Amino acid sequence: MAEFKTINDVIKLALEKEMEAVQFYRRAVSIVDNPGTKVMLQELAREEEQHVAYLSDIQAGKSVAAVGSKPLPPGMDLSSYLKSEPLSDNSTPQDVMILAIKREDKAIAFYAGRLPVVKGTKLYPLFERLLAWEKEHKQRLEAEYDQVVLKDN
Repeated sequence: MAEFKTINDVIKLALEKEMEAVQFYRRAVSIVDNPGTKVMLQELAREEEQHVAYLSDIQAGKSVAAVGSKPLPPGMDLSSYLKSEPLSDNSTPQDVMILAIKREDKAIAFYAGRLPVVKGTKLYPLFERLLAWEKEHKQRLEAEYDQVVLKDN
């Protein structure tokens, strides 16, 4: 299990998770058939790319670099955020939507759990925005699931 000692460790993990999200949504586009769902998944991939850009800038020291060495409080169970469900060649469009919703749930939990850690730093507003964006992604996915998957069943 990886050990996380500083906010830089949290930023690194967040960046990895956002890059995984980009890859997930890019692959998901090739699995779904509904044109509207394809467009939404492409939009989500672009939005996740923006999250990567924000976090990459922080990691590169372009902004809020001074907070990176702030120690984390003990007992941060970040390893629970390292697991993710993979897409497979056998995934159905319904599987894609369920996995996407679950991934957004994990992203929401990750950013919500990190807010106390970054409170009082310049990272706090960014993590609040990332949390809000991930919540919005989940809402969009749930609405699409309701309109496309549940409608067809």
